[in-house]
Amino acid sequence: MNFRLLILPFLFLATNLFAAEKWNILVANWRDLSPKKDKNIGLIIKKSVAVQLQKNSDFRIWLSTNNNVFPENAKDVILQGRTNRSDYVVYGDYYYGDYYIQGNQLLVVVELYDVLDKKLKLRKYYTGTITSDIFDTIDAMSIELQERVKEVLPPMDAESEVRIKKLRETVYETEKVEMKRLFYTHIGFATDFGPRDVHLEMANQSYTTNRPVPVSLLTVGFTVRYWDFRLDFTFSGMAGIPTLDWNTISLAPQDNVSALTLFTLSYYLPWWDNQWAVGLGIKDMRIISKIYSNESGQIQYDSGNNPGGIPLTIDLIWNPNPNWEFSFAFMPMFYREYIWIDNDKISHTEKTYYNIPNTYVSAICLWETIGIELGLFYNWGRTVKESHDYYGNRTDNFMCIALNIAFVYKVDFMK
Repeated sequence: MNFRLLILPFLFLATNLFAAEKWNILVANWRDLSPKKDKNIGLIIKKSVAVQLQKNSDFRIWLSTNNNVFPENAKDVILQGRTNRSDYVVYGDYYYGDYYIQGNQLLVVVELYDVLDKKLKLRKYYTGTITSDIFDTIDAMSIELQERVKEVLPPMDAESEVRIKKLRETVYETEKVEMKRLFYTHIGFATDFGPRDVHLEMANQSYTTNRPVPVSLLTVGFTVRYWDFRLDFTFSGMAGIPTLDWNTISLAPQDNVSALTLFTLSYYLPWWDNQWAVGLGIKDMRIISKIYSNESGQIQYDSGNNPGGIPLTIDLIWNPNPNWEFSFAFMPMFYREYIWIDNDKISHTEKTYYNIPNTYVSAICLWETIGIELGLFYNWGRTVKESHDYYGNRTDNFMCIALNIAFVYKVDFMK
């Protein structure tokens, strides 16, 4: 029996169980602030710094994969570092050529930022000459930088290891729970731009038009996410406030009012860091199709749902980070046929042809707990109504464009 094969697993377990904890360092990008804008120098700096830091056994190095993202402030650095679950981020700027540095001189600024404690730990300036030996110049800088970083981040002792593990758990696990248990409230306005027929006679004034007339609606809603399941619901129940060229009028509530309905039940997929959700929803807009005044001068209106039967949609939601959210909903229906019989036993057929079915896109941007939501609802098509009597057929075109703007308040379950 080969005893070495029996010993190797125990050696592996002992090495990993009792190995000292390492510092997690993300090497980000260097931004070119010189007039010539040569990105190659920044990539050389980035790779050279990563190679030298990897030689230190106390560091666990990650390299930023997106070469077009440049941290411009502390908030960007923290976001990029925490997205990669790092302890520190190394990044900087460089200048060469005219204006900043004359001739072929190179100036490199390097910063080491603590993304857990939100502190700048190191800032260092290096100078050199851009020649055919630029690799040697940058490598010499990286070697010296590795020594400076080693001074700032010495090997972890038992106390430092306990502290950093607790800090990582506090920051990253809390962010993970906040992303998976959240509650939004939405309060805003949805504006339906028509088009619609308007014929009003008020105070010796006559107004007739057949064009887009904005109608604003108060909307309220909520979003609840509990781990991998999510529920979104937004609705409005006001008659609306049409804005005409010569006046702004208020409509009294009636049984049939203009209303926006947004409903989604979705599930977050276990892949792609749990950022994508897919679900089923209902996206519909009840529009005011006609506004007119009766013989007494009172304002009346006719409204109804957009054609299409049950406006069932397929919904996609993307949460790239805690501050941004994007969603897209599309009704996979381009034709619908509906048959009914009225009280006089006359059969009617309604055929709906969609050029663009019910579609809704939205984006939410959050600053801590307060944010703003911007959404757009759209559909376009025609309806053919066939009556099996002497009235014959009738074709109506329809189109709805609605803009939804809302303030969002996010409830933090952890607090």
